[in-house]
Amino acid sequence: MSLLKIIKAQLGISSTQTNNFTLDASAQDGTMKLSRGNAGATTQDVMVVDAAGKVTMPQGIGSVGGLPSFQCRAWVNFDGTRNAADTGASVVAQNVKILGSGNVTSVVKVDVGKYIIIFSVPMSDTNYGITGCAVGVNALSYSSYVSVVDAYSKAVGQATIMVPKIYAGAVNDQFDSPNISAMFFR
Repeated sequence: MSLLKIIKAQLGISSTQTNNFTLDASAQDGTMKLSRGNAGATTQDVMVVDAAGKVTMPQGIGSVGGLPSFQCRAWVNFDGTRNAADTGASVVAQNVKILGSGNVTSVVKVDVGKYIIIFSVPMSDTNYGITGCAVGVNALSYSSYVSVVDAYSKAVGQATIMVPKIYAGAVNDQFDSPNISAMFFR
């Protein structure tokens, strides 16, 4: 078997430059780039892999009708009624049980139905959107959603949310749900 070492290669033979790709591994720091365009010409980076293996997509991931795609930067599904070790009920100022997550380190209970979600990797700014839902806790079947507590609830490293109890069409305080989901988009 022979070994082929390539520093920079053009993939495609179209006379239309943007129909071709360039694979470039010439950077001294170990970064590799996949770009749209011909080798030796101006290219537009599509994907960059750094020496640590971190992949970035400068143009975003996918689009529909020319609109950009925005990704979920963090998500968490947790049990607001149980402690992190799942040995008892949740307690104020302690972590609650995370059922599944992405880019979330922990969820801390602040009060009944109020939680601080700590991000593993901070957001770039506080201009992210939050959405979510919660499951009711008994036969009354409370329906609920996740709400931002106030204008100061969002920081780059964390967000504070609350779970309002909606019963008979009115908000009646907050509650600890056994299944709360929150998603963060930017």
